[in-house]
Amino acid sequence: MLKSDHTTVGASADLIVWRWRKPGPYELLFLRKGATCFYTKRGNEILCHVVRAPYGALDQATQVVSGDSAAAVIADLSKDGAIEHSMPGDMPHWTDEGVLLDLVTPAAVQAMYAAPAATLETLEF
Repeated sequence: MLKSDHTTVGASADLIVWRWRKPGPYELLFLRKGATCFYTKRGNEILCHVVRAPYGALDQATQVVSGDSAAAVIADLSKDGAIEHSMPGDMPHWTDEGVLLDLVTPAAVQAMYAAPAATLETLEF
């Protein structure tokens, strides 16, 4: 499930990003195709959440954005062992905040959903 009532989702060929609509513990959650982790961003703080095999980063990320409290879901996933560990870091070298925010503009989201449904499937996470 890529859609969420709490967030706006945008995607490119190798990147998916959620932006929370209301203030909360995080502003953005994003991951890259084939990743074993996902990232959360709040202000200048970036956290990398490493997902334990065989759990998929996309599956765990969608649980986080689908829950009522992203921080609580991350804590539960960590306690259950799906998230191996979370650590502070920098913005990954393969993206920047401008790219992430460009994917969740109203025009970009509208274009993404106007494209054939296979567009999201081609991400092959």
